Amino acid sequence: MKKFVFICFLSVFLFGSIQIPLNSQTMDEILKEMTQAHGGKAAIENIKDMKITGMIEVPQQGLKVSFTQYKKEPNKRRIEMKVMNTVQIQGFDGKTAWELNPQTGKAVEIPGEDAIDIKRGSLALGWILNPKKYGISLVYKGRKKIDGKYYLVLDQVFSDGDKSILYIDPETYLTFKIKSKMLDEMMVEVETETYLSDYKRVKGYTMAHKMISYLRGKEYMRIIYKKVKLNTRLRDHLFLMKK
Repeated sequence: MKKFVFICFLSVFLFGSIQIPLNSQTMDEILKEMTQAHGGKAAIENIKDMKITGMIEVPQQGLKVSFTQYKKEPNKRRIEMKVMNTVQIQGFDGKTAWELNPQTGKAVEIPGEDAIDIKRGSLALGWILNPKKYGISLVYKGRKKIDGKYYLVLDQVFSDGDKSILYIDPETYLTFKIKSKMLDEMMVEVETETYLSDYKRVKGYTMAHKMISYLRGKEYMRIIYKKVKLNTRLRDHLFLMKK
C-alpha cells in the first residue's frame, strides 16, 4: 500500500479560461492557465510549508487510516499514518527517503524504487512554474472525450523516466484525472487512474481535497483531505532521518 499512497499524494501536488480554440493552444499557454487556476504565480511562490490531515480508505479491505502529512518547500516531506495501534512514519529530508521502524523506534533508509517514488512525490509545488527546472517534460497531445466531455491531454515525463498522463478540464484548467503505472503486491506493473475533485482554495492556493484511485477498473483507494494549513513554520528537524 505504501507505494500507492505516495503515488496518490503525488497526484494532488502535481496539479480561468482564455478564449483560444483548444486545438491551437500551446503547452506554455496551458501551463499559464493551470498556474492561474491554482491561484497564480504569487500564491504558489508564497507557500513555504503545508500541513494536511485526512483519511485514507481502502474499500476492498474495509480499511480506514487517518494521516497527517507535512510538506516543506522545496523538497521535504513527512507522512504519519495511524494503522491499528501503531503509527507508520515515512519521510524525505531532501536527499534520503526513510521510514520509522515502529518496533525499534529507529529510522531506516528506504531503498530502490520506493525511494524514487517518495523523492518524486516530494517535488516543490512550484514545479508547475518551471517544469524543466525540475526535470519534468510536458507535451500537449490534444483532446480526449470522457463521459461526453473533452479534456486536454498532457504527457508528463519525469527525469527518472516515470510517465503519467494528465487530463485537464478546459473550463477550469484543474486536473481531472491522472493515469499512471505502479507495481502491485506481486511486483507486476499495472495501470492506475486517479480522479481529483473537491477543489478548495486555501489562502489563495487551489488544491484538490479528494482523490479516488482505481486499479484494474475497481476502486482501490480514496484519500480525503479534512484540513489544510499553510505556512506553519515547520522546522527542518521534522524531516530528518533519526538513527
